[in-house]
Amino acid sequence: MRTLIDSHVALWWMSNNNRLGPKCKSLLLNSEVFFSVVTPWELGIKKH
Repeated sequence: MRTLIDSHVALWWMSNNNRLGPKCKSLLLNSEVFFSVVTPWELGIKKH
């Protein structure tokens, strides 16, 4: 399965945040994960 995730999910996944429930974590671990081309830009904005 392919999964496109947004910047919030990317941040939470990379930081092992509890906001992602077990079902979501399982989906991310068992699928091909993609990010939007704007995700790095959005992450840069959220960093500040």
